[in-house]
Formats: sequence, C-alpha cells, structure tokens
Amino acid sequence: MAKASDLRVIKTEKLIRDAFLTLVDEKGFEALTVSDIVERAVINRSTFYSHYTDKYDLMDKIIDRIIDEAVFEISRFAGPEPHSGISGIEIYTQVVKGVFDKIDSNRKLYKTALSLLNNYRLVKKIEQLTKNKIYDNFKNMGYSLDSLPIPSDLLLEMIVSMYFGVITWWIDEDYKYPSSYMTEQVINFIWLGTGNYINMVAAGLNGANINGEKTGPLKN
Repeated sequence: MAKASDLRVIKTEKLIRDAFLTLVDEKGFEALTVSDIVERAVINRSTFYSHYTDKYDLMDKIIDRIIDEAVFEISRFAGPEPHSGISGIEIYTQVVKGVFDKIDSNRKLYKTALSLLNNYRLVKKIEQLTKNKIYDNFKNMGYSLDSLPIPSDLLLEMIVSMYFGVITWWIDEDYKYPSSYMTEQVINFIWLGTGNYINMVAAGLNGANINGEKTGPLKN
C-alpha cells in the first residue's frame, strides 16, 4: 500500500511539474497562477497545496532538484579513495559529460529554469547554494576542499562561475552544439589552460568538431 501511495505522489508531482514548465514557457512565471497549474495538470487545488505552498515554493523545489543533480554529477567521482586505473582527466571527463548529458536529456526543464533566473539576486543565491552543496558533498565523502593549496572559496567560485557561464550560454543558444562537443571543449580548456588550449585549437588538435567527430588526440 505504501509503495502504491509513493507512486501516486511521484506521478502527481510530475503532473504538476510538467504543467508548470509548460505554462512558464507559454505565459511567463509572473503571469502564471496556481489555478493555471491545477487546470493544466487536471488536479484539485487541494492536491496542489498538499505538495507545495504556492508557485514560488514549486519553483524553488524545481531549482533545488536541478542543483542537486548538477552537484551529484560534479562530485560523484571525487572522494578519498583513488579510482583504480582511471586518470584524473578521465574522471573529470566523466564529471563534465554527466552534467552536459543530464541537461541534454531534459532540455525543456533546463530551458525553462534558465528563463526563471532573470533576477540577479536569485542567480547569486543559486550560485551560493551550489557552492555550499559542492563543499558539503566533498566533506561528506571525507575529502576536504580546505586541505588544498588554493583557498576553497576561490576554487568554488571558479568551478561554479565557469560551469554557470558555459551552461547558461549553451542553453541560451538553444543547444547549438552537441553535448559531446561541449564536453570535449570544456575538458580541453580546463585541463590544458587558456594558452595551451588556444594553441591547440590553432593547430587543429581540439579533440572534436561540432559534430562530435575526433579531429586530434587529447593529450593528458
């Protein structure tokens, strides 16, 4: 019985979430009402309020989910135990690929979420939440960012700013390049550094073209 009840909750929340995302795309968040959501989801108002206090709470929970997924992808290959037989660049590639693939698999969700982030203070709040969750995730796995030779606040700023900037641009540009190509270029840029990356691109060795076809070796 409990399992059936859990499935109903999951199904209802998906109906609400899908209705919300579609309506934000159609009407914009400010014009959207709870009545619009329940009508589109074909549920009662009482059902909506049993899950969320208002449309702002719904928006917050959707954004929290996005952050949790991104943080999971960023930190899931890190930890105190070494990954046997896997190089640092291979681990980092899996992390970046996980982030881009996650977004690519649910383009509508992330496109709509980006449209909600047009408020500077909200963006800053989300960036700080992301930093906190990354920091806590590493700490929970027994890996302290404070033990590194670079200040943890600077490291987190670089990680979050780079990811937010590139991902925001990619979504804004309507996913104009394949996720595989985005992964390849981010890896090359971060792993090699700006100067080496530009030299590599000039030499035609940037790993892949925009169709995901290999154009040259990626040096470790």
